[in-house]
Amino acid sequence: MNHACNAIKLIMRKLELGLHPEKTKFVNLWDGKGGFDFLGFHHRRTMQENGKGKIYPTTLVIKLKEPDGSFLGC
Repeated sequence: MNHACNAIKLIMRKLELGLHPEKTKFVNLWDGKGGFDFLGFHHRRTMQENGKGKIYPTTLVIKLKEPDGSFLGC
């Protein structure tokens, strides 16, 4: 994880951008347990089967809801 963090910081520095220390969170998507919220959607890695029976990794994207049950941004 430390290697990934250093790589991202290097890329961001080259782009003259920065990571907000309180808002930036690194999550492990490989095990399918972690996920993150971004722009009104929750992203999480999952496995999916295609029509031919092949199983492959994909990203599950779920639109987040407001406490009143309405969807964010609607």
